[in-house]
Amino acid sequence: MEKLSLENIEKYIVLNNELAFEDPYVLKITKDEFLEKHTQDLKLGCIDIFILSNNKEDIGFVELSKDVDTVIIEEIYVRKQYNNYNAYKSMLEFVHKCYCDSNIRRVKFIGVNDKADLIEGLKDIGYRMEKEHIQMEKIISKLSKRNLTIDYRTFYEIGDEKWIYNFMEKCMEGSNFSYKVEEINELIEKNSDLIFVLYENNQPIGFIISYINEKRNKQQNMNVIYIEEIAILKEFRNKGYGFRVIESVLNKGKNSGMDIARLHVYRHNEKAYRLYEKIGFNEIKSIGHWNKILGI
Repeated sequence: MEKLSLENIEKYIVLNNELAFEDPYVLKITKDEFLEKHTQDLKLGCIDIFILSNNKEDIGFVELSKDVDTVIIEEIYVRKQYNNYNAYKSMLEFVHKCYCDSNIRRVKFIGVNDKADLIEGLKDIGYRMEKEHIQMEKIISKLSKRNLTIDYRTFYEIGDEKWIYNFMEKCMEGSNFSYKVEEINELIEKNSDLIFVLYENNQPIGFIISYINEKRNKQQNMNVIYIEEIAILKEFRNKGYGFRVIESVLNKGKNSGMDIARLHVYRHNEKAYRLYEKIGFNEIKSIGHWNKILGI
């Protein structure tokens, strides 16, 4: 394994752009684009990139970021002809050896559970899948036009980030609420009719955050609307409001020329999963949140 520096980062660029042809979630980049964004991170040691070689041929890479006592595997890739258990296991074991004598206490990886050899390697080395979320998609380009009427106010119209923050937190009571007030302000500034609070008889009862995914549109040559978050106040759940909100967003997406709608749901959230199935979303892929405590 070879640790890359600014001088030989081209090796990573080549492999990353090969991966971009296989994975629509990886963006093709140039050396200049990478250096403009990551030069300082490389110099400060905030990110590490290692290349795996075989008979002097670069066959894969692992890209890592560091946060206090945690290393995060941002990407791990092996060329198809070498895409096997031993290659993945070698890179994973190297990561552990590299940080075992540092202040790093754990390694995290979030990735699609579609490579059997990688998953086997993760399990054999002691990674545990703490949680799993499912990507679901629905084709909306073929939807018939509908006149859907709901009472809503966009975040921009409301304008009060603290009120929105507190309301969102109340709607998501019992869930993993991770938004910050600063992020709410950014959502307000988007001035989007895809980000709004739902009202019933002038009472706020839920919200949705969705957006046109420009990055994915560019990479996949497909117009994607992404539903990031939806929540309804506890006392108004199971009354069809979530269904109406999502249907409204899908209709807006259709009218804006979107091809598909995409969202994620945790595997254990059976009620939400069934709702999305009922609306017509299909399961596309499983994404695992893997965790390994070093020294164990």
